[in-house]
Amino acid sequence: MWLHLDISEKASVSTWANYVYRRAGVAVADRPQGPFHAVAAYQPNGLESLDLNLFTDDAAFGGHTYLLRTCNRNSFVGVTRLRDDALGLTGGIISRLNARMEGVVMFRNPDNGHLYVIGSGVHGWEPSRMLLFRSATSGKTVESTTWVEQPFNPTHHARSFLSQPTAVLRNEDRRGQRYLVYVGDNWLYGLPDTSPTARAQRGTTTAASSSLTRGREAVVLPQDLVPPPRKFGETYKAHVKELLTWEHLRLPFATYLMLPIFFSS
Repeated sequence: MWLHLDISEKASVSTWANYVYRRAGVAVADRPQGPFHAVAAYQPNGLESLDLNLFTDDAAFGGHTYLLRTCNRNSFVGVTRLRDDALGLTGGIISRLNARMEGVVMFRNPDNGHLYVIGSGVHGWEPSRMLLFRSATSGKTVESTTWVEQPFNPTHHARSFLSQPTAVLRNEDRRGQRYLVYVGDNWLYGLPDTSPTARAQRGTTTAASSSLTRGREAVVLPQDLVPPPRKFGETYKAHVKELLTWEHLRLPFATYLMLPIFFSS
């Protein structure tokens, strides 16, 4: 597992941009659920590293795994190939995207052979418009790819449905139809007033809900937390704040938004 390893200069959500270490961490485990053991923590290629992700290409293109991360305070995205054991780098940056992005994800469309990178704009804790890059030519390896920024918003939503890219997964339905699925951190942020008076006024959400236990307390989440796309927008933020009970939850809580990806050509 590769991760962004850091602490904040101040224990405040509003100052989380003041990262201190700006390093990538590497940890290993025998099982996906852990426990994980730290292996290394450093700045890859000697560059400050913030948001990061991994991409493993198809066997037809070498089957290599790459580290992509936002470098030097999100000033650009650097891509470096990993060793076969995925515990370190094979060399320097082999591909670079000159854009300020966060939450970067790389994927290949198996139907047209193009590589893609998506990421959100840099607006602190605020979700924003998604950025999209595509390889200029299909059938290229990561090393030989030239990136072209696309002029449109791939989500057609000004704030990406209040989400930030996490992964793009390949899926196949029962009929054998293949398609890609966008997975994003669905941001449920903004702590409401938790005073006794405010809690009494809100009441307790019990219908069609489930609980995520935190010690003796619980965060109550409505099962229809991610409404249909027609309901997305600024009203969704207010909707979530009304339904969520945040007791003792001090960081923005995220669920995962999953949407199918369609290609026009």
